[in-house]
Amino acid sequence: MNVAAFAQFCEGIARQLGGAEPSARELLAIGDELRRLGAEVDVAAITNLIAAPGQECLHPIVVSASGGPSLYLVSDGARTASAPHEHQTWVAIVGLRGFELNTLFTRADAATRAIVREREVAVGPADLLVLDAAQIHSTRVDGAASTVHLHLYGRALSALPPFSERCFDE
Repeated sequence: MNVAAFAQFCEGIARQLGGAEPSARELLAIGDELRRLGAEVDVAAITNLIAAPGQECLHPIVVSASGGPSLYLVSDGARTASAPHEHQTWVAIVGLRGFELNTLFTRADAATRAIVREREVAVGPADLLVLDAAQIHSTRVDGAASTVHLHLYGRALSALPPFSERCFDE
């Protein structure tokens, strides 16, 4: 894995955005470039980072010291699922291995944390999913194969509220 290329990519995004949220078009362009870089990752060379069934693994690749755009390798084992949650920052997700079902939700109303299921999106090898800071999703790995994805967040995960505070009841 070419960590230097990923670091340059993250630094370039930080300069380009200057702390602002990307437009939908910019976010897609960021995701497309991440997909291009992800195509160069040799998944066979990182088998030691792949989650076992029922396990979730998060591996930092490039974490901004200032809390800006940061890249992680995420592997979810077979039969894992996450609760509906928001990231409170934008994210681009590129599949490298396995298939993960993402369920997207919208808020039922702005005054509560009630959510409504909107649609499902499968993310497999070379697939791209982009979410803006307000979007809510859950994940599920139904198959026998663990997933491996690149997750590029607009802010380092350490700069976000704890995961439990960003979750919703379905």
